[in-house]
Amino acid sequence: MTDRASRTSVFDVQRHHDCGDREVFCIVQHRFAALAFMLIAAQGVFGIAAPSVAGAADAQRQWNLARDNGVIALLDCRDCGDDVGAVLLCQDSEPALLSLLWAAVDSEEPLTGSLRLEADGQVFERFAETAYAGQIGQIPQLPLGPGDPLFLALEAANEFTITFAGITTTIGLRGFTAAFDEFDRSCPWRGSLASLTEGDDYVGGQGAEDVSDPAPRWMLSEYNDAVTGAAIASLSFGIPQTDAIAFTATCVPRQLETRIDVVALVDPGDRPEADSIDLVVDTADFELRISGQVSTGRETYPGVRAAITPQHPLWSTLQVGETVTLSADDGPGLDLPASRSSVQIERFLRACSGF
Repeated sequence: MTDRASRTSVFDVQRHHDCGDREVFCIVQHRFAALAFMLIAAQGVFGIAAPSVAGAADAQRQWNLARDNGVIALLDCRDCGDDVGAVLLCQDSEPALLSLLWAAVDSEEPLTGSLRLEADGQVFERFAETAYAGQIGQIPQLPLGPGDPLFLALEAANEFTITFAGITTTIGLRGFTAAFDEFDRSCPWRGSLASLTEGDDYVGGQGAEDVSDPAPRWMLSEYNDAVTGAAIASLSFGIPQTDAIAFTATCVPRQLETRIDVVALVDPGDRPEADSIDLVVDTADFELRISGQVSTGRETYPGVRAAITPQHPLWSTLQVGETVTLSADDGPGLDLPASRSSVQIERFLRACSGF
């Protein structure tokens, strides 16, 4: 992992005045190339002013899908002028980008860290990075794929609460379900599913694995527990039809409180079975630590095992589109290269949640 002091945000923000009578904030993401971030309302395209906290209590606010010059964005309001609280931006075949303007931090320095979202009695912990937007400050942003369980919670709730960098705000969800359905139909973020190879699309034991391609990938399957007979959903990362596996996750679908058991096949050293140890998940931008236990291979694969929920930030980390390194505390790292088969992660989470 790179030195934290030397890191910069993955977002560069520039203000452009070359769009005729339009004023646009263009947010450039290094990992997704140039991206135009437009805030659109029924009044037209507008610049961003400082958000108003009073808008959170406005019962008339309603989510709205907006389009302009090929840009598709879902806003938390209609005819709200410059008082936008949240924007979900379509990024074509990439995950959508959620920007939370009402959770902006008054700072000129980029921020990274845990972002907490609460909706429908569920808590989601995600990693967020910020984009600087002038007088608004640093706007927390996070990528969301089409199968993210957060969307199901938002559809069932009346409002959701965001906590980031000591700031807590609430955004209403009136009209979200209908507007999100329209966004889902309009945004080509599911387009990458059709281009997967047959091996990448392996689900539930159906479809032949493409063994001619030795590249590691995410694989999804289902089986019945030999003792209890319960259906088990399984996700793994490795080379098909070999023992070369780096990571596994299993769950019993449609449980009241879904628990996902994960095992990273990393080297824990000479520690005994069930000894407490952290599973370290590392990217070029941040580090995530998960409390776990040593597995010596008695009950499952050897490595580090842990129990987490479908809302855990590990899942969004595994879908960031770059190499992720796993290790046991400060032990040797095991790289999981980026793979377009990561769509299997979303399918696995949906299966575990019963959707």
